Amino acid sequence: MISFSLLSAINVTLCSDAWSVNPALDNIVDLQTDDSKKTIINGIFFHTAEESVQPALKIEVERLSNYSISSLANNQYELKIQNAKLAGDHLKYEQFPPDTFVGFLSVMAQEKDGNVTIRIATDKKTQLTPYFARGALWVRSKTSESHSPHHTSHQFAGPARP
Repeated sequence: MISFSLLSAINVTLCSDAWSVNPALDNIVDLQTDDSKKTIINGIFFHTAEESVQPALKIEVERLSNYSISSLANNQYELKIQNAKLAGDHLKYEQFPPDTFVGFLSVMAQEKDGNVTIRIATDKKTQLTPYFARGALWVRSKTSESHSPHHTSHQFAGPARP
């Protein structure tokens, strides 16, 4: 029997043909397996949908499985991506579109209970439609009335900014 230590925390013992592994290693492998099945959000961008000139939110994803969008009070939507995580903390910061984008006011993502929730604040009378195309989840805005871009004042019921 030969014994040696890997990473000084996991003890591995070689017994003839079989490996005997410390239960701590099993937990580590399980965590890695679970993450390998998660949807990864790599980026969130304000973009013009390529097939039209409508403003859209482009969410770059890997392994997208389930998502849903729901309308909340005060011109807000919540896009929920199940079994997902953000690729980095930079994606948790509130983002604002260019002044030329009609329909969108801000976007903010957060991780909670193994899911990612993206809150989207919109102009009044804006409807959002999510769809998957070219390896990304897109959220297109459609405003039912014509008005000028964000040069007017809007209210957003989100966290206070310093």
